[in-house]
Amino acid sequence: MKASVLFGAGWENDSVEVPWRDAGRVFCRLWRMMMGARSTRSYRIANAEEHPTLESVNRLTREHELKSYLDSAWALRPLELVRERGQTMLVVDYAGGEPLDRLARQPMEIGQFLRLSVALSGAIGQLHGLG
Repeated sequence: MKASVLFGAGWENDSVEVPWRDAGRVFCRLWRMMMGARSTRSYRIANAEEHPTLESVNRLTREHELKSYLDSAWALRPLELVRERGQTMLVVDYAGGEPLDRLARQPMEIGQFLRLSVALSGAIGQLHGLG
């Protein structure tokens, strides 16, 4: 889809794919056409509102501040916070995966539940270890 549909004017030469949305944010893969060629994709979490609130921009800012505490092996690791064409976006290092709330919406097979539990416990342990 054209990014201008999601973000408005100024994004006519960009394309976007939206794997998921949550709580006023959009997780998207965004890429540009530059000199007739597609540029490298970037993965961003953007405010979904046309006029984002101070609270939603502050949320992205807080997430960006956590970048030195997160490991991309177990978390969406923020890379940079950008303001572009009226939109505040958090660029993240995305290596795949699903949001936890999607996994928890339905009953899980016990093996998947245990693997997820162990991974979550390890991630929380590492995060606590960093203070």
